[in-house]
Amino acid sequence: MKSHLNFDNIHDVSENQLKFILKGKMIWLLVVTQFIYEVISKVVFKKTGKAISLLKLVRYLKDNVNVMAEIMALIKRKIFDASDTIDILTKYCCYDTRYDRKNHHEQMNDSS
Repeated sequence: MKSHLNFDNIHDVSENQLKFILKGKMIWLLVVTQFIYEVISKVVFKKTGKAISLLKLVRYLKDNVNVMAEIMALIKRKIFDASDTIDILTKYCCYDTRYDRKNHHEQMNDSS
């Protein structure tokens, strides 16, 4: 997460600015992991049978901040069927198919 949220790019700032930046990023990460990922991963898996990668989702939302508002609106309305956003997330945020090793989601399912 450090590299995806650019924690390594925090420059020489005041102590107050640093606290604000870190708290903001932590709140953003909390919203993504606890609200968005939790719901979207279930919706995508139910629709496609594919698993969403948390790292890919974080990277995608960081690079496409407008999508985060769309996702929050979808979650609030609980209407996911006719959403292009779900299709886009499926395309860009799902685990790649690996033939040489298992991805994190497959490893977690095997240990259950």
